[in-house]
Amino acid sequence: MDLLQHNYVFITSSILFFIGFVGMLKSSRSFFNFILSSMIVINSIIINLIAFSKYYDNYEGYVYSLVFMVLFSLIIVVGLIIFKNYNDKFDSVKIYEIDNAK
Repeated sequence: MDLLQHNYVFITSSILFFIGFVGMLKSSRSFFNFILSSMIVINSIIINLIAFSKYYDNYEGYVYSLVFMVLFSLIIVVGLIIFKNYNDKFDSVKIYEIDNAK
């Protein structure tokens, strides 16, 4: 890949990061939307890691991206388990109602 193709990858990754970040800010009422938006942000970070790794001809970015994918997948699984348990107990998954669940 030459520098021009890397620029397209970085621009695409930046756009994905912005979309995910705005989605995280806008999803104040839905935990599920927050999880999906955070996954978009995480994927943009992983794309950048792989692009930098390819540009500098080393494999550290690939290793870090695999570690991040496994780690964030586990975090998402834990979040969805909490989501399911909360939904079963209170029949609602709105974030603004979680403070009242004590």
